Amino acid sequence: RHLRIGYNRAARLLEQMEQSGLVSTMQSNGNREILVPVGNTE
Repeated sequence: RHLRIGYNRAARLLEQMEQSGLVSTMQSNGNREILVPVGNTE
């Protein structure tokens, strides 16, 4: 809601972030883990 984008666009962005190694796959509770260390903005 904060980004004002639709569900499909948000899902696509998360898939891309997962493929890039930025976030983990979805866990059983629906959460994802952020895999990029804080301050690493390459």
